[in-house]
Amino acid sequence: MNNSEETVEDAILAFTMGETREALDIIDKLIKEDPDSIDVWRALAEVRLSNGQLDEAEEACNKALELNPDDLTSVVSLARILVNSQSSRSLYLALPWFKRGQYQGSQKYCAKTDEIALLNKCK
Repeated sequence: MNNSEETVEDAILAFTMGETREALDIIDKLIKEDPDSIDVWRALAEVRLSNGQLDEAEEACNKALELNPDDLTSVVSLARILVNSQSSRSLYLALPWFKRGQYQGSQKYCAKTDEIALLNKCK
């Protein structure tokens, strides 16, 4: 896609079709065009998380939360990123984010059994 009107949806579609490099190129371009777009930062966090780039995913998610601290999707994404790092410190840090997400009515977003099981080990 070499369209000057590329969108976050184009990046997500590219990533879904296995075109990770293209998705990241689109996201990078969108960040340069509008660094205050929470949707772009969320998309970057998800691509990085899916690629196992946890530090980069956490940075992107934190940027989304800087833009909107109450964004439920970013809250739950950060918890998922921290759980996936599987260090004791990260699991401990993830628990309040999952609780915050559940408090905001996002149980459906927090329902990944393996992530909840890991968190329960930290209690």
